[in-house]
Amino acid sequence: MRRLFLFINLYITMELLICRDEMGLTLQVDKSVQIPQYNCTLNVSNENLMNMTSLGGQLKIVGTQLLLTQTITLVGFKLIEFQNITIDTLTDSINIIGSVLLQNVILLKNCQINSTQMKIRGSQMIGMTFQNKAAFQSPIDVDGLLISDCTFFRSQLSSHMSQLRNVIVDQVSFINSTLSHLTYVNILTLNNSFVVQSILIETDISQQITIQNTYFTLSTGILAKGALYTTILNVTLSQSILIRLNSENQIKFSSLNINRVLSDSKLIIAESQYVSIQNSTIIELESKALFYINSENIFLQQTTISTLVGPLLISVSNQTSCIFNYFNISNSQTRSLFQINGSLSLSKGNFNSLFGLLIYSKTITELNIHQVDFKQINKSLLIYLKESSIIQLSNILIEDCASIQISKLQNVINLIIRNLTIKNCNECNFLTLNTSQANISHINIFEINNFLSPLIQALETDINIKGMQMNNIIHNNKEIIKIDNCTKLSFNDLQFTDMDCPYCNGIIMIRQSNQIEISKSLFKNTQTFSGFINIQDSNNFIGNNNTFTNISAIQGSAYLFSNSAIKIYGNQFIDLLSPEGGVIYLNQTLGLSHYIQQNLFNNCSMKTNKHIFLLTNQIVEPDILTYITGPVYLDFNNKTYLFDDLIKKKEFIYIDNYKSGQQLDLLIAIQDSGQNRICDITDSLTILEKIFQFDQLECQYEVSYIYYQIQPQKETIQLLLEFQSLKFYNDTFKLPIYLNLIFCDIGDEWENQSCLRCPAGSYSLNNFTPCKQCITSIETCPGGSELIVKQGYWRANKSTDSIEYCQSSVAQCLGGSDEFTCSQGYTGALCNDCDYYAENWNISYTRGFGGNCTICENDVFNIFKIIFSFSWILIALFISIRGSLRLVRAQLSVHYLRLMGIFFATKSTMVIDQTEILIKLFSSYFQLISIVQVIDFDFPTPIEIIAQAIGNPLSTLGYSIECFLLNSKLQIEIVYLRQFWNLFVSLLFVFSFVFIYTLIQLCKQRQMENSIKTIFITCLIQVHFYFQGDIIEGLLQLMFCIKASGQYYIQAATSYMCYTEEYYLYLKTLVIPTLILVGIVSPLFYIIKLYRNKNKLWTCQLRMPYGYLYVEYKDNYYYWEFVCFFVKSLFYLLETLLIQDIKLMFSFAILILLVYLELLNKHQPYIEKQYNFIDKISTQLAMITLILSYSQDNNPYTELVYLLSILCSVLNLLFCTYIFTKIIREYISSLKQQHIERIVNLIIRYPCFKYCIKKPKNYHNKRKACFLWKKVRVYVMEFIEKLKFQKSNNNLNQDYQIQSSTQRPNTSSTNTSISLLNSMAPQLLKYIKHNKNNSKVIQQIDSRLYKKNLDSNDFSSVVSAYIDPDNKVDIETPKLPKKSTVSSIFTYVVNGQTQL
Repeated sequence: MRRLFLFINLYITMELLICRDEMGLTLQVDKSVQIPQYNCTLNVSNENLMNMTSLGGQLKIVGTQLLLTQTITLVGFKLIEFQNITIDTLTDSINIIGSVLLQNVILLKNCQINSTQMKIRGSQMIGMTFQNKAAFQSPIDVDGLLISDCTFFRSQLSSHMSQLRNVIVDQVSFINSTLSHLTYVNILTLNNSFVVQSILIETDISQQITIQNTYFTLSTGILAKGALYTTILNVTLSQSILIRLNSENQIKFSSLNINRVLSDSKLIIAESQYVSIQNSTIIELESKALFYINSENIFLQQTTISTLVGPLLISVSNQTSCIFNYFNISNSQTRSLFQINGSLSLSKGNFNSLFGLLIYSKTITELNIHQVDFKQINKSLLIYLKESSIIQLSNILIEDCASIQISKLQNVINLIIRNLTIKNCNECNFLTLNTSQANISHINIFEINNFLSPLIQALETDINIKGMQMNNIIHNNKEIIKIDNCTKLSFNDLQFTDMDCPYCNGIIMIRQSNQIEISKSLFKNTQTFSGFINIQDSNNFIGNNNTFTNISAIQGSAYLFSNSAIKIYGNQFIDLLSPEGGVIYLNQTLGLSHYIQQNLFNNCSMKTNKHIFLLTNQIVEPDILTYITGPVYLDFNNKTYLFDDLIKKKEFIYIDNYKSGQQLDLLIAIQDSGQNRICDITDSLTILEKIFQFDQLECQYEVSYIYYQIQPQKETIQLLLEFQSLKFYNDTFKLPIYLNLIFCDIGDEWENQSCLRCPAGSYSLNNFTPCKQCITSIETCPGGSELIVKQGYWRANKSTDSIEYCQSSVAQCLGGSDEFTCSQGYTGALCNDCDYYAENWNISYTRGFGGNCTICENDVFNIFKIIFSFSWILIALFISIRGSLRLVRAQLSVHYLRLMGIFFATKSTMVIDQTEILIKLFSSYFQLISIVQVIDFDFPTPIEIIAQAIGNPLSTLGYSIECFLLNSKLQIEIVYLRQFWNLFVSLLFVFSFVFIYTLIQLCKQRQMENSIKTIFITCLIQVHFYFQGDIIEGLLQLMFCIKASGQYYIQAATSYMCYTEEYYLYLKTLVIPTLILVGIVSPLFYIIKLYRNKNKLWTCQLRMPYGYLYVEYKDNYYYWEFVCFFVKSLFYLLETLLIQDIKLMFSFAILILLVYLELLNKHQPYIEKQYNFIDKISTQLAMITLILSYSQDNNPYTELVYLLSILCSVLNLLFCTYIFTKIIREYISSLKQQHIERIVNLIIRYPCFKYCIKKPKNYHNKRKACFLWKKVRVYVMEFIEKLKFQKSNNNLNQDYQIQSSTQRPNTSSTNTSISLLNSMAPQLLKYIKHNKNNSKVIQQIDSRLYKKNLDSNDFSSVVSAYIDPDNKVDIETPKLPKKSTVSSIFTYVVNGQTQL
């Protein structure tokens, strides 16, 4: 037989290779020999790939999937082709010396193929990770490759020269990696990828590269000498460069398409002598610079840009010539669109809907803008240049703009503007010049509406304007043309019509200038305040051959001169109106010459009224037609009042918000009609006999006055200022001033009849109390009522100085002096609550994983998370309940078998999975250390996740639950609705589990192992103890309050006040009843139940439903689970009751753990010693964790805090690792034992398999144990049958003792009481399959005793006969087995074979 099996194995393993020789004949070649120069094919679906050598042949490998069990080496083949196959080399590799072709191949996971040359056609790389090595160790030629779901870490596709064509990279992470250092790229697409510290593509000329939906950080996308047809879509870059181009002579960049790109750095960098960029389309781009170029010659053509944020071009070359033609830029926002050194030329383009600064530079020496349109530009400065040699603007259209400055120029040697049109603009400043020279011609300006800025403004600039037209100009406040300190001005052929500027001091205003000429111009249909042309303090003004028609002004309709030498001749004045000053208003005080001759007046008028005028030192009300001196003004604290209005009581001077003891500083000056200060005043000014002298240098009175009240109150007092120099009808002029006094401000203290502001370092929060000293450790006090709270502290509002330390939310308490000082998303006392109702922020926030406040997500996703979390906890409960019931069932089986003396079965064949006990200990530990969350202490993320998921499962489920509950529209506050949700979910878990179990039972034909009642009670107990932390702690947080800033807030949500009607309502109806039921009544019920049945702990009626409470403890310590429950409840009570006294809380917590540890060491309550050890270690670790976490709270020594944090984290990680290892080993041991038992039973049932299956360790001992067990089952059936007959006999005890003493061996079960034995059979029946149809089994016991062993159904029939006495069957009392048989069993056990 063995030789037959050997032959079969040899036949199977000897595989042949199908080949074709040079003649085309098909051959079968042994793979183990050297293969000639044949073309061979290997189908890995039928044959194995093995090490092969060849003399230059070709090998094609086909099939569906290739999985290696060893490293394969293929040598000497001219070409090896993998075709239409999926390859996963697992931990091995394929080493090929020769060329390889991958044709339609899928490379999975750890696939490793090493060759000297590689060609890839239409293949895929999926789920692969490359670390510190290249994917291919040879040059590769790729035409059609999909790289998906892969990771490159310090790696690359190939370290040799590579050719990449038609490559798609999807969902790939590049970390310090690249595709290849030497690459020829043509048609490459990068999708949904992540690039970190990498140079993605390094090539000579990149062609047809598409990058979309990708994130770059600290990386470079493309490194090349040129780029053609590049598309970038939806890409984000952080400290990264998208494209870097470098060439010595020339760079050509063509067909660039960018859409939705966000970058915090420069996007494209180029360095060469000549850079050409053509055919670019940019949409939705934000970066520090689109093009960052180091070149002397830059040429940009055919560029379309929309929604650009950031500069378009930055050139770092010392001297650059940039030409930008045929462009369209719209919807963009930038600080400076062009930043270059040298010359810039813009032509044939459009700027549309821009915002920001277009051209700003101190180093652009030459600027030429030709045939460019600016449309819909808002809040922008188009050109801002300093120190340029020449600027030319020609054929420019500016239309539909608002709040813009077109040109702001300084130190320009030659400015030339020709053929420029501006129309339909608001707040448009055409030209601002400083220290420059300008030649302006053929300017058309239409439909302009300005209020704040002049249209043209110049300072120290020579201007020549010829041929300017202005029409329909509405200018409300400022002069349209304003020029100061210029040497030579020439205005010729101006046409200004339809201009409305009722508050302007002239349409054209020129001050302090020389050689001014305005000639051959037309001014028509205009309304202004002071003269159409206003000349002040200037020399050599010439106005000739000008026409003024239909002009209305207050002072001088055509000209207004002040201290200027003028020459007016050959002008026409038609239909002019001026209430004061007529056509020409003169205010000459310096005796300058004026020549007004040969002018034509037609229908011009003027109007006079009686005003108060200043003549020498008299204030009079003359009735004369003089407009030279004009009225007098009073400058009172930089506010001008007309003496006419003050004397006639048309206007009064009020000083508001004056406080007692406050020094009143007044600056008073007298002004003439031109509002120039009069300095020839010598007399003083008097207030209540206090004299103030006139300051001849500043031409003003400086008055300091203090008024004191007896008590602060609101009142108005009158002060009279008497001017000794001014006479009003032969009496000194007295000016009344009214002081409106107020109470002291908050932050002032009343002292010495004065309101004194609290100095720096002190504060006051009401009007009269003395200033308090600042507590510098928690606040800073600039003075007054302002308190700047330091970060980590909180106060309720600005009106309180009660400041609290944010114990567990230091990062959320931002401090400061504002009314609301919490970080975004947080609210409530100590910033410890989330803004659920969007009261302080514009959107609702909720608790996220880790306890942070996060934005409420959309409803569908949030409901999905809730359903997913609910399903996860339900599965966890299912595993826990299933494991608990299996553990109880296994313990019961072991117990009853031992009672009958069958010890070896419990040790050799019974496998008890005790992972549930380990999980319970693990959960209890994390429930204990949850108290650490009250301080600002960060656990490592894995521990935090485990602690939340195991220690507080409802909290894990509750993350973002507030968003869901808020949408429920229930009229219950979220702080209480959340607790209703926890209670509802707890019950929902119980009924969901029972419902699912009921459905499973209905679907199966046979009865399930556990009843619905057992499942319900077990599930209820587990949910109660598993959710203990969430429910009890949540109720205690609703009951207890914290005090902050003198007010009390509910701990569960500090945005709710304590001791309100709503608080007492929910306290009586929800919190106290539920807390009594969950925390007191339910545990008392369970412990009373166990106490009354402490002698029945090993009965199924008690252990199956209630076994979770005491299954791991010794019988006399059945109550120990409630000791643990009491300890955890004390922890929750401490966490809520002493939340504001951390030191006392941690002291009590450590004391409780010390008492518990002492009880644990004294009593050793667990059945197995290892659990006593684990519980002891977890308790000690909990104490250490509490001590270390408290030691670093508010610890000023940063290094010590880091050391303690690391130590605490390492200890907890070691403990978690230890528990996880125990759980995994326990579970694997159970699976291994079950696997061995199946193999043994298979070999016993089918002996022929022993040649094909490797026998397990100690196989013969296990086989002997199973054989003896079958014999013992007969003995067990006889034992139960004996009980059946003795049950109807009154002398049961006596008969049983006689028979057992003569027919049974002397075992521990012999002396067991009859009552216990009578209850044994029904208990065993619950775990043995019952078959009522097999009614004749017992009659055949004698015959089967020697022929074959009874199976489990025979045993069940015997037991059922005891349970169902109505089923009458004639049974003879079987004979017990021989004593030698039973003795051999126990001898076998005693001899040490029970370890099997």
